[in-house]
Amino acid sequence: WILGLALGPQSQINYRTVLRAMFEFAVREEIIPVNPVDHTPKPKLRRKKTRILKPEKVARLLSHCPDDLLPAVVLVVFGGARNSEVCRLDWKDINLMKSTYEITADKAKCAVHARISELPKNAIAWLQPLAKNRGPIAPFVSGDMFNAALQKLRKDAGWKAGDWPRNALRATCISAHVSSNQNVGKTALWAGTSEAVIHRNYREVLAKDDGNSHFDVFPAAKSEGAKVVGMESA
Repeated sequence: WILGLALGPQSQINYRTVLRAMFEFAVREEIIPVNPVDHTPKPKLRRKKTRILKPEKVARLLSHCPDDLLPAVVLVVFGGARNSEVCRLDWKDINLMKSTYEITADKAKCAVHARISELPKNAIAWLQPLAKNRGPIAPFVSGDMFNAALQKLRKDAGWKAGDWPRNALRATCISAHVSSNQNVGKTALWAGTSEAVIHRNYREVLAKDDGNSHFDVFPAAKSEGAKVVGMESA
């Protein structure tokens, strides 16, 4: 009956979950001896292709980013932080000398995601001109406020409604980090997640050179000979 429903796999799984709960109640009440749903096949849910941003689109987004929002965006798109985490970060959590930032247990999604992560050179280049000794990274008290600011930024940068990939900044960063380092386990520790979650939610398979290109998006050069990639040609 479940597999015969004219619905997608996720809806079939939802029906199966409700039926299983109902029959589980019947087992507890000794109305039936076993739960029949346990012996039925579970519909297979195929993962959708992860959509990420190419370096030139990351550069375009950053070129429209106001200074008060820029540090938070940089930490997500180049540092692999979560939106909810950057809303809690303080400048004292960032060590530009050591090229690291720290997510303490009280600022992480959950305690096991606490970490000290390396920041790539391009993230340091974006952050340095705006750095402070202390104070919030971003003027947002919640993830909802940050998401609203990101929505306005996308509009200002030319994205139309519906064109923005889900969780694009973090997914782009994690995909690039995996391809650049060729090590999913290393990326999982760096981004405060698990290998399984990376494969399920974040990873788009990229060539190593494409991953490296993401971390070559630097602010526009201020002087001749600087080893930076201008946003126009990123």
